[in-house]
Amino acid sequence: MSKEVEKLSSVENKLDELDRNQGEKAKRLVSKKARQDYEELQSEAKYGRENLKKLGYKGRQDLQQQSRMNTMEKTVVPWLEKEIKTHESNINALNTVFNAIQQATRSQEQAQQRHQLGSMRSININRAKNKGPDLSR
Repeated sequence: MSKEVEKLSSVENKLDELDRNQGEKAKRLVSKKARQDYEELQSEAKYGRENLKKLGYKGRQDLQQQSRMNTMEKTVVPWLEKEIKTHESNINALNTVFNAIQQATRSQEQAQQRHQLGSMRSININRAKNKGPDLSR
């Protein structure tokens, strides 16, 4: 867009220069070629303004804002990407810790269940030994 603005500015400067110069004004009245060149410049300026308008350009402030946006894009976007990667890494580390805690909890529960089953077996075995054979059948 800045190239378009520069081109339009150049054309408008030429038109202003031709308009201020009385000799050029007279030349346009007499010379068909001079008039045609002037009209081509006017047409080029009109086309440039319309083209910039289609692009959403409203004035020099747009260029300054676009320049600031480009600068921010070059600095902020890489910084944000780095921050995101850092946070993703931290999340992955926390996820690993969480999974390890879950696994340890499951292992502890399984060990506790094995211990309880072992206790129950030994109690049942001891009861069976103390009772003797069941003769009621």
